[in-house]
Amino acid sequence: MTGPSSHDRHGSNAGRGFRFQDAVAAWLAVRVWAGIDEPTSIIPEGNDDIERRGAKGSGLVQVKSRREHMGNTPIATARDYVKDLWIRHDKFTPSPGTLELILERPIVDHAVEADFKIVPNARLKSMLPGGARGGALLSKTTIQHIPEPHEAAIVTIAEKTDCTPLAAQICFAQLLVEIGSLSNQNGRLKSRDYRGLSASDTERLITATLETVDIDAIEQAITDGACEPVDFLTPLDDSEFYLGVDVQAGHVAAGLVVPRVEPEADMARGLESRRAAVVVGPSGAGKSAIMWRTAYSLRHTVRWFGLLRIEQRDFPALRRLLRALRASADAPVGFVVDDIGRRGTEGWDALTREFATIPGTLLLGSIREEDLFLLEGRTRTAEVRAEPDKDLAKRIYDELKRTGKTQWTGWREPWALSKGLVLEYTHILSAGERFEQTLSEQVDARLRDRDRATELAILRIVALAGAAGAAVDVRRLPAVLAVSADEIARGLKRLVEEHLVRDGGDSRLTGLHQLRSAELFRLTHRDPPPFVADTFTQAVRSMPATEIEPLIADAVRRREFATADAVSIIASLIEQSPDIATLSAALRGLGTVRISSAVDQWLGTPEVEALPRTQIGTAMMLSYADTSLADINENMARATEAGAQLAALRADYADDPRTALLEALPDATVLTMVASAADVVGLDQLLSALMGLPLHPKLGNALTSAPADLLEAPFEPVVRLLGSMAAIDRERATAWVDAAGAEPLAARIPVSIPWAVQPVFEEVLEGTLIRVDHYQLGLPGTENANDEVVRLCEAGLALSPRSEIAASSAILPNGEKASFSGHNLAEKRIPRANLPPAALPAWNRLWGDAIGARIGSPSQTAYLASAAQLLDRLVPALQRVIDTILIGKNVTDAVLVATNAVHGAARELTPPNVAAVGGANNTRGIHVTPLQNVLFAASTEVIRDFRQLPGGAVASISRINGLIENIDEAGANEAWHLIGGVPASLGRLREMMVTIRNITGDVAEAAEHPRVKHRALLGKARPNNALRLLGTRIAATIGAARARFANELKDALANQGITAEVRALGAPDAIIPWPPSEMVVLISIDRLEDLESFEIAANAARAAAHEYVKLTAIPVIGGRLAPTWGKAGYSTMVNLFEDASKWAPRLGISAYMPIASSTFDSIAASAASLQSMDRLGLGIEGRATAEVETRAALEAQLVSGRAELASVTTALGTDMAEAAANLVDEIRFGDVNFIDVSHSAVNGGEIPQLLVEVSRLRIVLDQAEIDANQWIEPLENG
Repeated sequence: MTGPSSHDRHGSNAGRGFRFQDAVAAWLAVRVWAGIDEPTSIIPEGNDDIERRGAKGSGLVQVKSRREHMGNTPIATARDYVKDLWIRHDKFTPSPGTLELILERPIVDHAVEADFKIVPNARLKSMLPGGARGGALLSKTTIQHIPEPHEAAIVTIAEKTDCTPLAAQICFAQLLVEIGSLSNQNGRLKSRDYRGLSASDTERLITATLETVDIDAIEQAITDGACEPVDFLTPLDDSEFYLGVDVQAGHVAAGLVVPRVEPEADMARGLESRRAAVVVGPSGAGKSAIMWRTAYSLRHTVRWFGLLRIEQRDFPALRRLLRALRASADAPVGFVVDDIGRRGTEGWDALTREFATIPGTLLLGSIREEDLFLLEGRTRTAEVRAEPDKDLAKRIYDELKRTGKTQWTGWREPWALSKGLVLEYTHILSAGERFEQTLSEQVDARLRDRDRATELAILRIVALAGAAGAAVDVRRLPAVLAVSADEIARGLKRLVEEHLVRDGGDSRLTGLHQLRSAELFRLTHRDPPPFVADTFTQAVRSMPATEIEPLIADAVRRREFATADAVSIIASLIEQSPDIATLSAALRGLGTVRISSAVDQWLGTPEVEALPRTQIGTAMMLSYADTSLADINENMARATEAGAQLAALRADYADDPRTALLEALPDATVLTMVASAADVVGLDQLLSALMGLPLHPKLGNALTSAPADLLEAPFEPVVRLLGSMAAIDRERATAWVDAAGAEPLAARIPVSIPWAVQPVFEEVLEGTLIRVDHYQLGLPGTENANDEVVRLCEAGLALSPRSEIAASSAILPNGEKASFSGHNLAEKRIPRANLPPAALPAWNRLWGDAIGARIGSPSQTAYLASAAQLLDRLVPALQRVIDTILIGKNVTDAVLVATNAVHGAARELTPPNVAAVGGANNTRGIHVTPLQNVLFAASTEVIRDFRQLPGGAVASISRINGLIENIDEAGANEAWHLIGGVPASLGRLREMMVTIRNITGDVAEAAEHPRVKHRALLGKARPNNALRLLGTRIAATIGAARARFANELKDALANQGITAEVRALGAPDAIIPWPPSEMVVLISIDRLEDLESFEIAANAARAAAHEYVKLTAIPVIGGRLAPTWGKAGYSTMVNLFEDASKWAPRLGISAYMPIASSTFDSIAASAASLQSMDRLGLGIEGRATAEVETRAALEAQLVSGRAELASVTTALGTDMAEAAANLVDEIRFGDVNFIDVSHSAVNGGEIPQLLVEVSRLRIVLDQAEIDANQWIEPLENG
């Protein structure tokens, strides 16, 4: 068979189409193995998406995925698929014997037969080429609808081997890994050498997998109740679905869930980039639907498990489950967590931290907006906003109308009335009356009917809880209300049926929406009794401890419930049933009350009221600072004074209700709770709830000694506990550590945190210092060394409360600090005051949230609409001012009226305290956003800087660059769709900033203001046209100026006898010389063996170029780039490795990109890491679990990598293959540490023979591929 491969598969594993294609290929292999299909080898990415190759010839298989929201495959599309398949048929000799088209979605107006086949109808046939050729090709063509290839294959494997479905799932996953590997290999091979899976290959793989499957490990996590497999096959038909229920996987399978294309795609991309993603939004925004739809779209290759809880005690079982399932990047396993806030944000933080280093693990979750700030590890997780959209609103309306559950005649008005809240929207549609009136009728009906007293009692409790976003435990209601369980059940049935309460699962009762619950609470307490205190008492006795915190905060802040009454009721509850979790939750709730009261008091002071709204957040930040900024200007003086008042309020705990609660509890009760604490987590939660308070004497008496074995308790909870205790009572924390043993406790760090060095203690001027360094071995997932050393400092200070300072550096295997060009890669020396425990920043964030909620705009729409109006006013006003300056007229106060007005209004414009609906970032009202900064700076700083030119030109260009970046961020990240799109004035402002930057750059190295330098030109300007005229003239000169730079450098090289092509490209981040440029020098050599002459020429070019201009030098061989051997930099030139691929499209020149040497580099990196681990004793028993698992993964990668290296190098010559293999062995087992000597060489040290041999091998391999003419073409012209 002849002809090119149909696809370039390399690097395409992440595409959704390829995931479905891989699943189909694995399914076909299973069918061949099971004897269902004729014996053939299944070749992925062969001469088509899939090729069947056997004794009778070959067959081509095309696979087409299609997202559900796009509907069934249109007939015209199916026609194009078939015609494309026939065209491919004609390109190959001998002709393929069979043609198959496999579709994820069926064809419109076509039935799917029992064997999954689709027979083309008359219309489709008429659209295809006819005649004898068409008839012959049609007879060869088979069309099939295979929506779930993975499930079909798993069923076949289970039936043929008599294994469990989970074991069959593992076999299928291993097949996917093999298919992915074969796909990548075939992308580099010629047709005759394509590799595939035969029946015997599949038999070998399945047999080997089943022999090693650990069913007990798989089932433990499931039987223990930690997780359960996600079922996307069993439909869950629910007639009440569109009235608002918690979405489950079965709803997706039933086709009830509306696709949300953009957020689902964003979630998938987040999983691809970070392996953890959460969908964020308010209650009723459709978060669960997006989450489950995302999981469903990835079901072909990801094995999903729902986590029923997220507790650290389950992590070992989950790790064993992942190992047993053989999770890998090609066959991942995903965990789904719905409503993270309810299940515990600390659990999610631990999950993302603990599982981040395990290859092939995906984490998918949903979280309410109000719970998001509780996540500490947000940088580890991609966040996607859930915004209910019009398509969703219309779909809900259509379904309710079809089933006769709404009397509305259209969806737009109720959607507007609901303000985008899905639950309220469905309620409006289904009730057809005003919100209050509808709920009032339902409450009044129960008040009139004595037989419904139990319903009313339940409703009061659940409404109070639901208004706070909390839930009631239905199992506690019989005892609380003194009625039978049967009576509770009968009352609940009607309440649920009438959508007044909702069964939240796990015996939880919640409100349908907080707004609705709040209204129901008000209605049920209009005419007491019962009084609010009565219902509050019943509510706290009806709910678990985790729900008490929001109940207390909401009842006191929003339901006019007295703090003293709340304290009394909670104290009574705890005294009767001592429980540390209840106490902790109550303290957190009362802490929120304390913050709310203090913030209201602070915002009402004259000092704060005198501040612009945008300065209130600054005042809050200053309240934490030890230094005063009052000398800067009058505004900062006022902000400093207001900040000092807030600091005083925070420090004044005399009226803190948390103290009142502890005072109300008997000493014996406190002692009992602390003594019976099950683990250190509970104790840490108690201490965390006391941030901002000294340790109460009652707790002090109970915590005289450490309440747990600090050497044996789980590591992370111990770190948090000791950190919290040190923040409250450092002397007591020190006593605990001394009792346990300071050194043994610190020695837990390298056992628990991967790549940590054994801690050492030093005595320095400030006191005791604990040092915990981090081994930098260049491993995937450890690129951000700064985060690693900070984490080690945090752990060190927590476990050593006697230490005043923690220090950590990224170090090499030889103990030297990892550095580049004299700068250490990561080094921290942090005083204790600058690195508080996690609980303290969390407490401070609560203050910020409370302030932001009060000063922020009422809505994102109002904020953006105001900003758009200010931009519309700013652009013409700013142009008038700049024009006035350019034509030499005085800039009077009258000229500045409009820009000053914009500046004044911008100072009062604050974003809302919640994330933008559909926005990319979490925007809080206490911080200045990029959009606000644009309005501030463009209305003042830009004008001031322009008037002072040429003075301060360099600083001005830097500020304008930052302003342009802010404009781009504001355009991309703000939720402009809420007001119809990005305002045109934002784009015009950007154009103006670019023009002003160009004009500023033009005089940056001159002695004249632009109006003087260009007096002749500006004298011809029409009114209000000076800026545009001068900007156009200067922009036209930029190209010529860059050409002059290039020619000057080319001539300088020619004077040294060096011939080179020089290009000057734009460099937006540069400043001087103007125009900002980056120089690219292309130096021709005959072969890579001539690299020494390239190095000489590159260094000469660097020396001749301007010191502030970045220079890139690239060798050219035979007219094509060899960018991986290029160099770039300012004073120091470094290799291009990571940026090599960008130069072919940027320069519009074909480029050679190596295969063999890049494969060698990857394997050498694994070998070098393993060599260092051997030397340092890393990744072995007794070290951190993640470290051990990483070592195992590297060992496996090295084994598979050797085979791949042998494959690609043997094709270039057996001597090269042998040399490459020997060098890998030398790096892995030799005496010279590859990481150490590589680091030394990069920093100008001696180059040992090993590096010389590696460089020589890379040159030989690359040159061999060049000689074989293996090139890639540019993607686009630069």
